[in-house]
Amino acid sequence: MDIHQIKLELIKRILDCTDINILNQIENILENHNSDLVMEPEEAYKMKSIDLIPESHYLLLEEDRKRHLNGETKGSSWDEVEKRLREKYDL
Repeated sequence: MDIHQIKLELIKRILDCTDINILNQIENILENHNSDLVMEPEEAYKMKSIDLIPESHYLLLEEDRKRHLNGETKGSSWDEVEKRLREKYDL
């Protein structure tokens, strides 16, 4: 993913965001951004691997996984998921 794709994805996610706390955090990051710390796009993208996901989200995912394995939910193939995402985000 190149830097332009990352920017577009972030813009889409910001537009969809309804959490004022997250939006305030993004604003704070951008206001305090130090231009001396500019990174190569690949390096910046690798930083996304830092785990910022709360443990509670992993627990919810595990519950969903168990329901799926028990046949309580319907799954989708990757092709179906990709098609829905492309249609939803006009990619």
